[in-house]
Amino acid sequence: MKKVVIIWILFFISIQAEEYRRVVELSGAWKFEIGDNMNWSKYDFDDEHWEFIKAPSDWESEGFPGYDGYAWYRKKFIFSKQEGEGIYYLRLGAIDDSDMTFVNGKLVGQTGGFPPNYYTGYSENGRIREYKIPQELLINGENVISIRVYDEGLQGGLRYGNIELGVKSYGFRPIIDLAGKWKFKTGDNKNWLNTEYNDDQWDEITAPAFWENQNYEGYDGFAWYRKSFLLNQDYKDQNVILLLGKIDDMDETYVNGYLIGSTGEMPENDDDYHVNSVDYSIVRAYYIPKTYLNYNGKNQIAIRVFDGYKDGGIYNGPLAIVNRQQYRSYLEHRMTTNQPKDFHKKFNIQSILDKIYKIDK
Repeated sequence: MKKVVIIWILFFISIQAEEYRRVVELSGAWKFEIGDNMNWSKYDFDDEHWEFIKAPSDWESEGFPGYDGYAWYRKKFIFSKQEGEGIYYLRLGAIDDSDMTFVNGKLVGQTGGFPPNYYTGYSENGRIREYKIPQELLINGENVISIRVYDEGLQGGLRYGNIELGVKSYGFRPIIDLAGKWKFKTGDNKNWLNTEYNDDQWDEITAPAFWENQNYEGYDGFAWYRKSFLLNQDYKDQNVILLLGKIDDMDETYVNGYLIGSTGEMPENDDDYHVNSVDYSIVRAYYIPKTYLNYNGKNQIAIRVFDGYKDGGIYNGPLAIVNRQQYRSYLEHRMTTNQPKDFHKKFNIQSILDKIYKIDK
């Protein structure tokens, strides 16, 4: 019987997780208006009479000194769907304080909270906004970004950092892309791993992204993620792997109620834990035995996470269901992208990959 293992033999090496490329430069002139109106998020809203403002820059330096409160940014850009394969991300730099960001009228991300439940999404050490953009949301032609910003005090707006649309390539096209919205609940209850459990009343948050950036500021302790997927009969004879990127700090991961892998040592309670200094930096990759999968209906992923301090949750990709060949492409990509000149002399890539692929044969 195949072992249920976490496949991370190669992750003792400090290597680049993905290849990133800018597709559209978005810094420079943006349309800007003080106030708050959710109609301003719409794709076809007429912003002809709005003023222009430069971003990145705090709005105080752009002619709005002393202003605190709501304001909106809008910008149009041209996108070609021939820009290349990969997963698209919108980078907005550091925003002071909180934002809701829309692309073509659809909410793609939020950091911080708005009154009456305000908390800042800005930090001096640079909490950079990066939101995944579903490729089907992008128009082959003119697209519109709308950003709702709330500033509590001092400087406000899109203050610094790169503002751009980019694409990340992980070296493969997955069977199922799992990045995006997940069901989420703080606390700890082993019933939450069950396939039949009803999570309709749970919140939705984005993964990958720290939960602190999504209305859970300062939360440390247990939390669960849940997401379902369909896998058809075409994959019945293939070995499949669940990629979950990086999780801060520890996790236990279940598919259809079965434990398929874990990283770190889960504590008995919130007050009795030991966080290994490397747990949060390990890319999770768990083999899913065929007998655990349903090829005629829904499959349920449930992830139990414990965060000891500071940021928590599923914070870095990729998140995907892949087959063995796609996983091999991913490993090769990780081990050959942006490496030192003497990397191949120090490490025999083929030898490492061969060892990994003997695990489940």
